[in-house]
Formats: sequence, structure tokens, C-alpha cells
Amino acid sequence: SIGLLIRGSWVRAPRGPPPSSCDPVSRLRSQPITPRQIGRVSAIRQHPGSLQTREKREGPAAAAASLSRVRKRSTYCRTVSTSDAFDKRAREAALGTQALFDTLAHIEAVSSLGTGTIVYDGSRDPDGYLNEDLRAVALASTLGMKSLDEARKRFAGLPGAVEHPPRAAYIQAYKRAMSHVESSKRSLRTNRHAPLTEGMFAGSVAMERLIHTIFSAHVLYQLRLRIEADAVARVALEQIAWSVAVAPLNDFELVAKVKPQRSISALKKLVTQPSVGPLYSYFSSSAHAGIGQHLAVFDVDDDGRGLIRHGVTDWAGSAQAIMSIADLWVVAYESVQHDHLPRLTSVIDEPPFTADPNRPFLSEMADTIDEIRRLEEADHGRRGEDVNP
Repeated sequence: SIGLLIRGSWVRAPRGPPPSSCDPVSRLRSQPITPRQIGRVSAIRQHPGSLQTREKREGPAAAAASLSRVRKRSTYCRTVSTSDAFDKRAREAALGTQALFDTLAHIEAVSSLGTGTIVYDGSRDPDGYLNEDLRAVALASTLGMKSLDEARKRFAGLPGAVEHPPRAAYIQAYKRAMSHVESSKRSLRTNRHAPLTEGMFAGSVAMERLIHTIFSAHVLYQLRLRIEADAVARVALEQIAWSVAVAPLNDFELVAKVKPQRSISALKKLVTQPSVGPLYSYFSSSAHAGIGQHLAVFDVDDDGRGLIRHGVTDWAGSAQAIMSIADLWVVAYESVQHDHLPRLTSVIDEPPFTADPNRPFLSEMADTIDEIRRLEEADHGRRGEDVNP
């Protein structure tokens, strides 16, 4: 049987009769598997002689004891629910990771010569009080002051956090993009009577993993590292195309032969408005950055000295890239998983389930990009391009 990955958890197909032993291979037929478990099965299959060697060297009792210990450690021989201690550690680890992701999703920073830069989650500071507190911490640490209140009083006249509306609007664009993706994921309901190919299964794993790829591109866009961000966005686009290309295949060997970088044509057939080709070409030009990309970060100061900036400020372009990837993610997801979705928002609800040229998210994306461009034009006169907001 085969499982479907839904929001990070394995949903099993109907289970048959329980296996008669704790043999890991037989357990695979009725249990969801993880990559670590796949490795264990491979090791047992590839090195079956390891227990036989031990039996010859140390005797049958030692070999039997070793096998018993392996089975006790293996998750195959446990119930589906793990121990409370393990669950607690997993929850704590996930909480810490998610907290870090939340911070990086809306980066704000306080800089000081002595303490370097303190990074925090800007979404948790709507009134600016957290920024003031962190500035006091940075100043007190730099000057060896013991009282934060004293630091606040002595440096109350210093400029605080600089507001940058285009950057803030870009972050909101990223949140809209991910809300669009999450809404599609939440609507998934496994239909056990619908066909589920091995290619669909493999593609679903890739699509779930892509959430972190999109996040990585977003972090780089926030840092104005456009060349690097576009290269990561290209990876995301190729993976989306790959999930579409492998969906009809029902043989893992055939799935493995499909190359992501050669799968764009499958996405082009699915989406005609807007065309995928120009977007992929643009991302590819960044992935293979040439003189044009490098000259974009070169400038000359008032004294005629050459300057090389670390990145380029283009919040509207960054928003367009992120929102385009999110749009294509949902189109591919709905097209492939249409039998498991009660509602379709981005594809036409009939075979071959191609992208709807009038899907609502396109209008939302256009309005968002226009607003960011307007903010950038208004902000251009009072901020130099060499300033990192």
C-alpha cells in the first residue's frame, strides 16, 4: 500500500491484517515509512551476512541477542505512537525551529558598534516598543552601562528604527503568497477511492518540502540578495514542474529518470497565462549570473571611487517572484491532487485540469505589486539606493 503526505503527517492506505512477526520488510507493507527506516531496511537487505558473521564469531546466543537489540531499537517493532519523552523532544525541537523561521520571515534588526546586530521578529513589534528596548540593550552593552533605564534616558534623542514602507509591503506580499499555499494544503482530503500513482506520491513529498525552499528565497529577498534569491526560486520552479511531470508515472524507476531541470515543458502545458517560460528564463539568468547582474551592483561615489553593493533594492520584483512561485505551486498542486480536493481555486474543474487564466490570485498579485511599486516611487526621492533598510 502507499501513503499520502498531508501537512507533514503520513496518511496510510487501508491496512491489511497485522504482520505475523517484527520483520521490518513485512512491517513496511502496513506501516508508513520514514527515510531513516528506508535506510534500515536497505542495510538489512544489503548486509544480511552481518548477523551470520557474528554468529560464527561469538556464537548463536550473541547473534540472537544482537538481533533482539536491533528489533527493540527499531521503530518497526513499536506501536505507531512513540514514547512521551520522544514526543516532547520532537515538539520542543519543532517549536524552536518554527520560532527561528518566524523571526527570519519578518527580519528586523538593531545595530550597534559594540554588540553587532540584534535580529528579532518584526511582526511581534507593531508599536516599536521592542525595537526601543533592544536599542537600549545594545547601547548599554556597548558602553558598559548597567541600567537599561539610564540608556533609554541618555540616548532618547537618537533616531529609532527607520520605517521603509516598500520593504514592509513586500513582507506582506510574502505572507499573502504563503496564505494562498496554506489554504490549498488545508483543503486536502484524502480520497481513498481515487487513483494514487507512485509519481503523485513522490511529487507530494517534493511539494511539501518546497515550502521551505520558498521560505529560503524569501529570506534572501529580504536581505536584497536578488541573484541568490532568484537562483533558489529557480530551484522551486523546477521542483514544481517536476511534480507535474512525474504525476502520471506509476513506477519509481521511471520517476527517478525524470530530471527537474528538463521538466519545465510539463508546467508550460499546464499554465499558459501568464507564461512560465519568461519567468524561468529570468531566474536562469540569475542562476548563471553574468556581466549584466554584476554591473547592477556596481556604482561610483561622489569622489569617483568604485562601490560594489551587496544587493539590489527591488521590492516589487521580489514580491512578483515570490507570489508567482506560490501561484504556480497551487496550480500544480490542484491539477495533480484534484481528486483529493473538495474545491479548486486555480485550475479549471475538468480534464485536463489546466490553470484557470482568470484565477483570483492573479488579480491579488497584480494589485499587490502595483502598490509596492507606488510605494517605491514615493520612497525613491528620500532614500539612497546604497542604504540597506
